[in-house]
Amino acid sequence: TYTPTLTLNTIILPTGYAWCTGSNTPLDEPLNAGNNQQFPAIYTHPSGNYEPAEGNITVNVAKATPTYTTPTNLSATYGDLLSSVTLPNGWVWETGNVSVGAAGPQTHKATFTPSDPNNYNIVTNIDVTITVAKAPLTITANNQTIAYGDPIPTTFTATYEGFVNNEDETILNGTLTFETNYTQGNAIGTYEITLIQDIEHSRNVNYEITLTNGTLTVEKKQDTPGYDIVITNPDPNKEPIAVFEKDNNISNENKAIFTAGKNHCGIDKAQFQITIPDPSTELKVDGAAQAGTKDANGLTRHNINRELGKRGALDTLIYSLHKDDQELRADTAIIVTPIPFERIVRQKWDLLIINNNPQTNGGYYFTEFEWFKDGEKTDNTLQYYQFDQGAVFNAQMNTIEGIKINTCESNLIESEKETPPSVQKRLLGIGSATLPPNAKIYTPKGERSTGKTPGVYIVKE
Repeated sequence: TYTPTLTLNTIILPTGYAWCTGSNTPLDEPLNAGNNQQFPAIYTHPSGNYEPAEGNITVNVAKATPTYTTPTNLSATYGDLLSSVTLPNGWVWETGNVSVGAAGPQTHKATFTPSDPNNYNIVTNIDVTITVAKAPLTITANNQTIAYGDPIPTTFTATYEGFVNNEDETILNGTLTFETNYTQGNAIGTYEITLIQDIEHSRNVNYEITLTNGTLTVEKKQDTPGYDIVITNPDPNKEPIAVFEKDNNISNENKAIFTAGKNHCGIDKAQFQITIPDPSTELKVDGAAQAGTKDANGLTRHNINRELGKRGALDTLIYSLHKDDQELRADTAIIVTPIPFERIVRQKWDLLIINNNPQTNGGYYFTEFEWFKDGEKTDNTLQYYQFDQGAVFNAQMNTIEGIKINTCESNLIESEKETPPSVQKRLLGIGSATLPPNAKIYTPKGERSTGKTPGVYIVKE
């Protein structure tokens, strides 16, 4: 068997045999492992009656078993593959593409290959121990949202992050429960959703569990008994501008738009009559508390006067319901009053054209148009209208924000069906000449004018 000190000199031959000495037979050179190695030797008979005989002796040197130190202090995490655990040089796992196993000490087979494999055997089936740690598992309570006054939710859920080996929460032992510091009727705000696990759940074999609380948010209650709103005109001969009913006018954004019709042209103030079905709630308008009176049915009514600002402007009213210092809901009313006809409509020859330039029409950009003649809706949905003499017109436009705006009615329109002048018939300086009595004055752009401002005009007699 191979040893680092093995030479021919250390191999003891039978009586009468001796190794031949010479340049091809170094007696003190180390021998390597191998079979059928031939070395010259000489045999001398003990009697001395025979001549010495030379020949080769076959030497078989077996590989030695190496000494090794089994690797220690190896670690892994549950769910890792054995191949991810690094071994020292010369060591390999015999089955690397397998799991390291459950948490705790686990033994697997490894092979040791010596640095001199020509003289030493490769050793297999060596037991090597790995310490497998639990895999981290985070359980987070899912956030929930309820409305003010709602009871504690009957069902809470959680999200699990960290499962391995295609496992899920069904492999966990014990029980996981939920608690919250919210009590029905608590104020609007946020509350904790706390996860609680029993002993069996916390002692899970393969997972180190971390619990993360969630948040229970209590919001304003959107379906509380609300209010009906009637916007009236101070003129008793005119109908209300609009009626606002909670169920069919409040959109998802808690906003309603009141568009005054053409009959309300010129109004600059309105009266809001707000009715609250629940007498225990308080009404605020633009943040100010309102005092109301109860009617025969026990409903609280509020009458609020409101300046509407300039005609055609969008006036905003914010009103909200409160109870026990908590805001239950808040809504917005946008009041749209009619725009004077001449402010938004221009006449060019016998055409009425709606000014759709926000820089010159008060900041509006319209996307849809409707024309009304003598109070009746026409089929025209264009930006312009070819009018008839003597009729009363008004228009209705939709803004890009979806707000519908009416114009006031107007009959101050002169028909001009003749061919527009292609040349100036006469160029006059205002104040230096007298215009014919029936002359019509136009700007170079074709708009009717009085001609009272100095400038260049087209005059048609």
